[in-house]
Amino acid sequence: MNVEIFGILNITPDSFSDGGKFFDAEKAINHAKQLIADGADVLDIGGCSTGPGSKQISIQEEISRLEPVVKDLANLTKLSIDTYQSKVADLCLSLGASIINDISAMRADPEMLAVIKAHNARVVLMYSKEDGKSPHISESKKEYINLVDEIKTFLSNKIEFALKSGILEDKIILDPGMGQFLSSNANYSWELLSKLSELTQTFKNFPMLIGTSRKGFLGGELVNRDPVSQLTALNAVTKGVRYVRTHNVKMFKEFLGVWERILYHGID
Repeated sequence: MNVEIFGILNITPDSFSDGGKFFDAEKAINHAKQLIADGADVLDIGGCSTGPGSKQISIQEEISRLEPVVKDLANLTKLSIDTYQSKVADLCLSLGASIINDISAMRADPEMLAVIKAHNARVVLMYSKEDGKSPHISESKKEYINLVDEIKTFLSNKIEFALKSGILEDKIILDPGMGQFLSSNANYSWELLSKLSELTQTFKNFPMLIGTSRKGFLGGELVNRDPVSQLTALNAVTKGVRYVRTHNVKMFKEFLGVWERILYHGID
């Protein structure tokens, strides 16, 4: 199946799933190398947590967390930088990253567009219920009249803006958002998972990324969420999603391998 894996690397003390585990640069680099060995096609590296209750940090602090890690890993695999700050993006792209994963869809920092264009980088445009100027996740229980239509409208507007501003079509990746980027009402995440085909068909010229990994809407204890994370990601792939963002690359590869064996068994 035509799928690429974004292995998540959080260099933060407060990320919801693994805050502090890889805050030290050496530990982060070692974990990144393990993600590559497990089958990650891209490393998605973040230096600032944006989950519920997270605090915005200074640009310099974010850079200090990312710079040594990006320098070390840039020659090993493709790097995506999870940031909404243009100065952070500019430095990391200069060091060899090639993708910016901006949860604000270039709304938080008016200079992000120019940085993306200057480096001819790819950009992930993600749907979020949050005001783009304050992209950290709130716990608001947003309600939707038509979830898929609202996401379609948002992403269509962001695509139009990007294209009119000079970003090439093949540089755009879409992310429909998941978990509390949609709402603290978990039902909306499950609804979106069931209707992803509507989005991938609407935006067939733009590859889509999904990030369900360890999110709260999956339920249960955090330590037990990896299997259901992979199942929801696999569901997304069957509906046309191209990129999967996951903490547990090895497990997703195993799930994907089993699914491909079932799907293609006996086919020459």
